[in-house]
Amino acid sequence: MRVEFYDGDVLLSSVTNVPFTFVWSNAPVGSHTLLAKARDNGLAVAPSLPVTITVNPPPVGTGIGLRADYYDNIDFTGTRVRASTRW
Repeated sequence: MRVEFYDGDVLLSSVTNVPFTFVWSNAPVGSHTLLAKARDNGLAVAPSLPVTITVNPPPVGTGIGLRADYYDNIDFTGTRVRASTRW
């Protein structure tokens, strides 16, 4: 009938359509214990085995700065101005 996805005791999503998948976007940094619980029409529960994952922080930038190109027209034609910032 549905599959529920948990991070520990926190319900992340409840899915009622095959293929019963869930994408966890923007998961917080740290260790997480994930578990799925399948429920049938009688609400009987069959839990999965828990899986532990670690979400690492994004890498630190390279420090080369930013670059932008500006054009005279919305179709990217005409005079181009390039701006760069380094720090």
